[in-house]
Amino acid sequence: GNGLAGVSSDFKAAVASSSIDVTAILAAFDSAARLGVPKEEIDTAWGVLRTEMTARLKSAAATADASPGNTAIKGLASMIHSSHKLGVGETDLASAREVYRKQLENAKTLNDMGYVVAIVSNAFDARVEVD
Repeated sequence: GNGLAGVSSDFKAAVASSSIDVTAILAAFDSAARLGVPKEEIDTAWGVLRTEMTARLKSAAATADASPGNTAIKGLASMIHSSHKLGVGETDLASAREVYRKQLENAKTLNDMGYVVAIVSNAFDARVEVD
């Protein structure tokens, strides 16, 4: 059907952004439900969104793993946070968190205190405990 037409521009803008606006995405789904969009269509849209989020999460993890740095680790933390809020599978989240933890261990080993600070300061968003 055509039910998502009313929210599709907001939804597409929220998903297309390089920083994911979880609030806007959840609001778009809520609006779709309130407008009477069939549950099957909403479920399909959630599936598409989670597939996209999983791909972005894996990409952010690969980037942080291959090219460690403050920008990559902040991007990974943000993507873990958004992916968690939007229901990405726990296996993919766990893999991304493992990359995050590995970056912390590498930074400690290299005594790169600037990178350690960046990792620790973004750990809450990544839902990773640090010690």
